[in-house]
Amino acid sequence: MDGLVIKNVKIIDKSSSHHGKVVDVLIEKGKYSKIGKNLSHKNKLDAKNCILTQGLIDLRAFVQDPGEEYKEDFNSMNNLALAGGFTTICIHPDGSNSLQKKQDIEYLNTINKKNTVTFIPIAACTNSLEGKEVSEMFDMKSCGAKGFSNGNNPIAHAGVMNRILQYASNIDTTLFVHAQLDYLAPNWQVFKRRA
Repeated sequence: MDGLVIKNVKIIDKSSSHHGKVVDVLIEKGKYSKIGKNLSHKNKLDAKNCILTQGLIDLRAFVQDPGEEYKEDFNSMNNLALAGGFTTICIHPDGSNSLQKKQDIEYLNTINKKNTVTFIPIAACTNSLEGKEVSEMFDMKSCGAKGFSNGNNPIAHAGVMNRILQYASNIDTTLFVHAQLDYLAPNWQVFKRRA
């Protein structure tokens, strides 16, 4: 396709003078070239009741590459993200993709050179996501980790969590914490206290 006019679309972008307005957008060579009213092109898309905004960011995603690529890899996640309007994805550690070594961060950085979507590494804050020993956070941050997480695993030991918080404050990073302590709510039951 050599171009497209998106008709009657509402712009949501506070940095734009078109914010909140319903306009036409001319796309040429993969980029918008004109915004206004009554634009024409042989290729048209009526976007009435739709919005046009900047690319979205997913702050918490998991991918099975490397290890279990048959379930999902970066290429399939790239395509899925673009279809949903996401241009940046924060990849958290999980069982198969633990992001717990410098090499894991470097691998993710090479993936970014091959895809349209930017994958941001959120590295493991404990070894093997077990919540027992603090990972090599400084090394991973120096290679490009933008934050740290223990995936879907809570960190139950207060001493380990305290060391992670101290370490994180020294390297100026962000922590994504899965706030769940099973011993505080056994069998996931909530009891109503009787007066």
